[in-house]
Amino acid sequence: MPNRSSNDPACRRLSLVLLVFAFAIAACGESRVSQCNRLIEVIDDGHALMRDFDQQTPRSTAQLSRELDALVEEVKAVELSDQQLQTYRDRFAQIYSDLSDSFSTTSTALASAQEAGSNKSGLQQVQQARNQVEQASQQAEKAAKQADAIAAEINAYCNP
Repeated sequence: MPNRSSNDPACRRLSLVLLVFAFAIAACGESRVSQCNRLIEVIDDGHALMRDFDQQTPRSTAQLSRELDALVEEVKAVELSDQQLQTYRDRFAQIYSDLSDSFSTTSTALASAQEAGSNKSGLQQVQQARNQVEQASQQAEKAAKQADAIAAEINAYCNP
C-alpha cells in the first residue's frame, strides 16, 4: 500500500471533497434545536400576553384579542422545515386564534351588558351577555389546556 503524504495531489483533492461535503451537509438543514428555539420563542410571547393579563394589568379584553390576533400571524410566519414542528406551530396558531375569539366575545358581551338598560329587555341583555362570557370562558379554558398539552409535547420533542 503506497504511503500518501499530505502533499500528494490525490490526498489534497480527497480532503477538499470531504471538506466541501461536510459543509454541504451542515448547510443543508437547520438543526431541530434551532427550529425548536425559534418556535418556543414566539410561543412564549403568547404565554407572556396571557400571564400579564392574568396579573390584572390594565389591558382590556379587546386589546388582548387584537394582540393575540397579531401573535397568530407571528406564529404562522415561523419558518420550519421539521414537519412535526410545523404541526405544533399550526396547532398553537389555532389555539391563539381560539383565545383571541374568546376574548373578543367577552369584550363584546361586557360592552353589551354595560349598555343594557334597567328594564326587562336590559335584564335579558345582561343575562345573554353573561351566558356569552361563560361560553367564552369555557372556550378559553379549553384552549389553555390544549396549549399546556402541546407545550409538553414540544418540550419532549425538542429535548429528547
